[in-house]
Amino acid sequence: MPIAITEERPDTPDAHALIEELEAHLATLYPRESRHGFSVERLLRERVAFFVSRDDGQAAGRGGVMIAGREYAEIKRMYVRPAFRGRGLGRRMLEHLFAHARAQGLGVVRLETGIHQREAIALYESGGFRRIGPFGPYTGDSLSRCYEKAIAADSVERRDVPVVRAPAAASSTEGQSAQGSGSIGGTNSEEASMMNDASTPIGQPAAVTPPGKLAYATPTTAPLVAGRRSFFKYRDLGVTAASSGKIRAQVTIGAEGMTQPTGWHYHVCEGQFVYMLSGWVDLEFEDGQKLRIQSGESLYIPGGLRHNETAASRDLELLELSVPADMGTVACDPPEGWSRNA
Repeated sequence: MPIAITEERPDTPDAHALIEELEAHLATLYPRESRHGFSVERLLRERVAFFVSRDDGQAAGRGGVMIAGREYAEIKRMYVRPAFRGRGLGRRMLEHLFAHARAQGLGVVRLETGIHQREAIALYESGGFRRIGPFGPYTGDSLSRCYEKAIAADSVERRDVPVVRAPAAASSTEGQSAQGSGSIGGTNSEEASMMNDASTPIGQPAAVTPPGKLAYATPTTAPLVAGRRSFFKYRDLGVTAASSGKIRAQVTIGAEGMTQPTGWHYHVCEGQFVYMLSGWVDLEFEDGQKLRIQSGESLYIPGGLRHNETAASRDLELLELSVPADMGTVACDPPEGWSRNA
């Protein structure tokens, strides 16, 4: 069964259970005054459009959008259950909420999340949200982080958003994170991603403007650039400039070998792809996996996934792609039971 997103009331049993589930988690991270998530009663009172994502029929996540006048819409109560993270549900839900806001004639969305919501922050920043100062009720809360994203508003007047509607009696929903956003780990709904797709008649090429320019690099023209690790060399392939920052492509060279583990960290990006050209590198991941990636093998690491590079061969050479090009690296504590560097 495909992933589905439905508009539902937040006071159904499944929805209420998800709200309580997230609130219990947030209570371990933030004091009461920094937990800005709307209660079920307030979600209803403020007429927040509330949506639930389901994976194979199981309630997996939720999100809402509140129309705040004519200036912007605010994303509320974003959450994906841990068992369903890593499947793109969070991004799909965001796209669905964007579609709803656009249909109301709005071109800007805002949200607030907590500073400890690492996965949520990675999702929002990789999805084009820019950090802004606190707005509305979040002013003065040092544990809040606020974001904004410009979206293309529909050129029509306000209208109802086409959604799959579940019967009033049977519903479920997604949870939230510290005010208006939450611990997220996936993203997008099939309906949401398809809702605004433009179809091209069969046999006719789509009339599009190329989203960048051609980039050609050789070993002699690709310059060495500064990188994350002092014991590696990095050769830039010119894709960042050619794609206007959408993609970065570089070759990493282990000229001196890895002198020490990188330490546990995660990347603020949508994803990182690695293809080994020669040599090998050892990595360990927060889910307990330990992998040695060797010549001819590849690896995709989603943004926000904690990992540690522990060893590499002196002849290491790999191709690395990241989306977007401006990929952040954040040092973090190791998962429970792991040492910091080993």
